[in-house]
Amino acid sequence: MATVELSEIKAGVSNFKLLSYILDEKRDLSPKAKLVAVALIRHRNSTTLACFPSYDRLKELTGYSKISIIRAIKELEEKQVIVVERNHQGPRGRAVNHYLFLYDALDAFHLSQDDRMNTDLAPEEESMLHALFI
Repeated sequence: MATVELSEIKAGVSNFKLLSYILDEKRDLSPKAKLVAVALIRHRNSTTLACFPSYDRLKELTGYSKISIIRAIKELEEKQVIVVERNHQGPRGRAVNHYLFLYDALDAFHLSQDDRMNTDLAPEEESMLHALFI
């Protein structure tokens, strides 16, 4: 897999555009990968653009098991939606992963105002998605 430099991350992309991109344009992602991406977007720092929720937090938000979350993150990484910087030192001395959405994933983003959202999510996943943003 190619190395991605932080300079390749596009600054200033709104969370809404990221969300729209994940749900509308990334049709090759599994529903689980989409929901994990949405949970990551919810934790995206507007200054650093990094997301660093714990696996426990992602489990809480998505209802998925840790192994399902790990698989979804691996899928997002393999499909070049995110890059994972592993093992940062957290505030309590524990290893913390940082997740960054890639510039290349957003470069092709085109969404007209007339496009309707097609999330490809199961009904229970759509309700979890709705709950994340209430």
